[in-house]
Amino acid sequence: MLLVDLDDFKHVNDTLGHGVGDQLLQVAAQRLTGLMRASDCVVRMGGDEFLLLVDPADEGHDHAGLALLAERVLAVLAEPVALGVETHRIEASIGISCYPRYAGESADHEALLRHADIALFSAKSEQKGHYRFFDASQYVLLSARAHLKHSLAKAIDAGQLSLHYQARVDVGSGRPVSMEALLRWQHPTLGMVPPGQFIPLAEASGLINRLGELVMRQACAQLAAWRDQGLPLLPVSINVSPRQFSYGSVATQLARHLAHYDIDADLLEVEITESAMVADQVDVQAELTAIRALGVRVFVDDFGTGYSSLSQLQRLRLDGLKVDQAFTRELDRSHEGRVFFQAIVSMARALGMTVVAEGVETSAQLALLRELGCHQAQGYLLGRPVPAAAMAATLGELGQRTALTLVR
Repeated sequence: MLLVDLDDFKHVNDTLGHGVGDQLLQVAAQRLTGLMRASDCVVRMGGDEFLLLVDPADEGHDHAGLALLAERVLAVLAEPVALGVETHRIEASIGISCYPRYAGESADHEALLRHADIALFSAKSEQKGHYRFFDASQYVLLSARAHLKHSLAKAIDAGQLSLHYQARVDVGSGRPVSMEALLRWQHPTLGMVPPGQFIPLAEASGLINRLGELVMRQACAQLAAWRDQGLPLLPVSINVSPRQFSYGSVATQLARHLAHYDIDADLLEVEITESAMVADQVDVQAELTAIRALGVRVFVDDFGTGYSSLSQLQRLRLDGLKVDQAFTRELDRSHEGRVFFQAIVSMARALGMTVVAEGVETSAQLALLRELGCHQAQGYLLGRPVPAAAMAATLGELGQRTALTLVR
């Protein structure tokens, strides 16, 4: 039993539309059917999942044969799909369960399907676009995920989550011009839980809206605290997940927290991913317009990794682009990397947008950014994320000196 799930298909529907999504589903079904033997069975389970049933007694359907079949399924699905003038690719993950090897306590179809589903979850957790056979140890992974979800819900109420701040500097002068608020989770027994673990979990479990509200509240409260200490203030940039737009008005939430702490809107910035910007939802675009109407600047985060287009950037009239660190790394590695970055800077300048380079780690990269006319930079070379108290020291120095002294 092979359970095939098309990766990030909701994103396809949101960004390209349900019409394109339906056509890609039809192509996937045709390719899977064409790949299987006459004695095999292909079933669409609903949504973006397909179930492949094969007879283990047939030649080539032992463990090695099933692994080979899974690789062929992934390969045939990944072949380019031409729809009109656009070319698309279908990526998938696969969970495999076998009878009777992993039937365990029961060998009925429900147990096999449950095991295939657990194996699929394991595949997606490790790396999308791969396959995994069911193994009893995967129950441990599932249990750990459930425990982490429960712990995260408690952590929000228990005050275990806090913001660290990373400076963003002007490339020309080296002075800090803003700072990004980054959420950190200090678990009482697990220690520091990486954001890469708990943010996707929050998005999948519906906790992301509570996390988003917490970030807004803490960022505004911290700005108010620094103001009351007489420190010079810099804008704080917060990340907003695309999923937050599904839980109500982000603009309304921002307005409420700004008013409660009496914070000027130009002291808050919002970072969104390209997937949020190109979502096939009028309400998301309306929300971005409403956020900017408050006076809050909006930046596209990790630019270059998604599906945005020039027309979308022009239509939404956003304030800036944060170029993904993968492109920053290529600056001093290849001529092509510099040419590509220069093209982004030129495009953004033509649209009146600020360009921020993410992941700056070397002096050579910073020098090239200055040469290319990039406006701002952020990265470990310029300052690591630090707690609020440490950033307060930097703000104090900013008020006393003209030269930049960053907390490292």
